[in-house]
Amino acid sequence: MRSLMIGLALACAAGAASAESITLPAFAPALGKDIVYRVETETTVSIVDKGTKTARGDFHNTLNVSERLADGFRGRWRVDPQPPAQGTFESNDLYRQTIGVYGLTEVEIDINARGQPVRLNDGGAIKRHMEDTIRRTFGTSPVPPGTVLDTMLKKIAADPMFPVRALVPAINLTTTMQSGKPRDFEIGKVNTTTNVPGAFGDTAAASSSWSLASVDRAAHTATFTWNDEADPNAVADRAKKYIDGEVAAARLQHGTLSAVQLLELTSASTTRKGVARVSLDDGVTVYAEETVSTRLGPMRNDTTVRVTREP
Repeated sequence: MRSLMIGLALACAAGAASAESITLPAFAPALGKDIVYRVETETTVSIVDKGTKTARGDFHNTLNVSERLADGFRGRWRVDPQPPAQGTFESNDLYRQTIGVYGLTEVEIDINARGQPVRLNDGGAIKRHMEDTIRRTFGTSPVPPGTVLDTMLKKIAADPMFPVRALVPAINLTTTMQSGKPRDFEIGKVNTTTNVPGAFGDTAAASSSWSLASVDRAAHTATFTWNDEADPNAVADRAKKYIDGEVAAARLQHGTLSAVQLLELTSASTTRKGVARVSLDDGVTVYAEETVSTRLGPMRNDTTVRVTREP
C-alpha cells in the first residue's frame, strides 16, 4: 500500500517544473544479469522494567530479470538465508523457517514496470507445499484459528503476492522509489499527503511526506527520503486491550498512578522513516534503508531493514 501511495504521488509530481531538477530514468535492469542485494535487519524490543532485546539478520536476495514484457518484466528472485561467518543472527533462523513454510528458495514472477510483483509463476508449488505442511501438522483437522499457518493463509487469500514479499523482503524497499517511466523531480521539494488509508496496514489514516533530497552527480544517484506517521489515536485504539492491561498491572503494583505515569502507559505511536538511492543510469535501487518505530505504552519496537546492492 505504501508503494502504491508513493507511486501516485510520483505521478502527480511528474509535471513539476524547477530551476534545479533531474529526470529519473525508468527502471531498466540489464537482462540476464544478477542484481544481488545484501539484506540486513535489526529489531529491538524494549519494555519498561523488563529490559531490551535485539535480534539481527543478514542474508541475500538476488534478482535476475530474464525478459521484457508488454507491461513490465519477467524475472526470478533467489533467496539465501545463510548468514555471515561472524556474529549472531537470530532473524536468519526465522527467515529459514519462512522459506521452509513455502518450500522454495527461488520464485519466478512477473513484475510491473517499477519492479513490483504482479504474478507468481510457481505452478502452484507454494500452495501444494503449504497443504502438505498442514496435513502433516493437523491431519484432517482444520487449521486452528490464530495459529501462524492460519494467519498466513488469510494473508495469502487477501493478497496472492504475500508469499513473494515474505520470501523476498528486499522487494518492498527496492521498489519504493523506482519508476515505471522517466520522471522529472524538483530537488529538495517536500511532498506531503494527509489521511492516507492503509499506510500502516490495518491502522487508520496516516500522514506521509517524501522528497528527492539530493543528487550525487559523480556517483550517478538520486537520494529520496520519506517519513510516515500513523494517527496516534488509531494506534492507541487498536492496542487498547494491551494498554488497558498494562495500566491495570501498574495500578496493582504501584497503586495510584500520577498523570505522568498514566501518560507514559497510554501513549501510542507508529512512524516510518526511510531513504533510498536510485541509479541515474538504469533506474535501479542501489541502497535503501527504512526504520519502523512503534510505541504502545511501556513497549517500544524499532525495526530497521537495510538493503545494499553488491557489486
